[in-house]
Amino acid sequence: MAEQKSIDARKAALLALHESARGKCFIDTALHAVLAEHEISSRDAALASQICFGVVQNRLYLDYRLQGFMSIKMKKAHPIVRDILRIGAYQILFLSKIPPSAAVTTAVDLSKQCRQESASGLINAVLRKLAAAAESPFEPVQAATLAERLSITYSTPLWLVARFLSIFGEADCEALLAAQNRQPPITILCNTTLTAPDALSAALIAEGVEVTPVPGVASAFFLAGTGNLTRLSAFAAGHFTVQDLASQMAVLAAGAVPGDTVIDLCAAPGGKSFYFTQIVGSSGQVLSFDVSAGKITEMKKSAERLSLFNIQMNAADAREENAALTARGNVVLCDVPCSGLGVIRKKPDIRYKDPAEVAALPSMQAEIIRRAAQYVAIGGVLLYSTCTLLPEENEDIVTAFLQENSAFSLEAFSLPWRNIQAESGMYTFTPHADLTDGFFVAKLRRKG
Repeated sequence: MAEQKSIDARKAALLALHESARGKCFIDTALHAVLAEHEISSRDAALASQICFGVVQNRLYLDYRLQGFMSIKMKKAHPIVRDILRIGAYQILFLSKIPPSAAVTTAVDLSKQCRQESASGLINAVLRKLAAAAESPFEPVQAATLAERLSITYSTPLWLVARFLSIFGEADCEALLAAQNRQPPITILCNTTLTAPDALSAALIAEGVEVTPVPGVASAFFLAGTGNLTRLSAFAAGHFTVQDLASQMAVLAAGAVPGDTVIDLCAAPGGKSFYFTQIVGSSGQVLSFDVSAGKITEMKKSAERLSLFNIQMNAADAREENAALTARGNVVLCDVPCSGLGVIRKKPDIRYKDPAEVAALPSMQAEIIRRAAQYVAIGGVLLYSTCTLLPEENEDIVTAFLQENSAFSLEAFSLPWRNIQAESGMYTFTPHADLTDGFFVAKLRRKG
């Protein structure tokens, strides 16, 4: 595609979608690279982000609606033409502030900018027909089975819909899929080593941010109207971190106390390590590891911003033995690499993962929890967590581990968010029921 230095929102969105598909990277990464390379107004950058995430989030549904007005199969069209059609269709169906005529005209112009003039007639005709027929964004989908209807309606691959149906049942499955397509709130955690929750709230409100305390969780807040929150003075001062409630609750489930030693084996981007650091205080310590040296570097920058100094961070593979850690941790956390299918609402392209890639994960997860167990002190806690909803990555891993390790047993825990009672010692957070990321946590105690 021909590139130019200064671009508008739709061109930026198209470039990002193209780079995401070509480079097999997440759309937020691709868009960040595009915005860094080209000149674009802040207003256009915001619209580009909205279009990019909207297209990825609704891709199967957009293709379904577009296909009704096309004589050729969508998959047969040129990749750039497909994305231009999707960009136009998303604006027509979902963005009420953009006139359909403008969505059509800009899509045709975009095809000419990208040397797809031969397809401009097709783009014009298809989008005009769609605009004329579009009475509501979610026209009922006609499909042979429930799974197919849900797959198209919520733009979730059929294999994943079938899996969620088997786990949650029909009603909860649809509620989950709908929740995964809604915008999540921004949730923050107050850094109580530097400020008090009331002072943080007042400072954010003074900067024009909408602040809502999280019921039952004194140090957590929901934010709205932040703009670029990294520009807030409270962020620069290290007074808060951005962290989903489920992740915060996982830390609280461990029951760490001041003076404890916490070992976090898969720590990046660092939110749980930083929260543990606040809890254990200056008399305790947090030892954090991640396989990515680059992510450890970023964690160190964040820890410096937060003025958290009782934390050591090093690059290491959680599967490899570290004899210096043996029986050392009062709490050992393994938030293992997983399919990420619980954070689809934040990373919409995760839903399109190759199921073969997902199927390969449990063997690595089992290896990590076995290694983590070696580092738990007598009477200490082993905390296993993921940001996925699949039992084969969650309960099945814990159950198999316990069958091999009689020194550990599950321990019940309670949490302040919505008065959660995990009597079994395991709990799965879901976006539709708990208003959090999809997240699994299991608490195991080493006997003795």
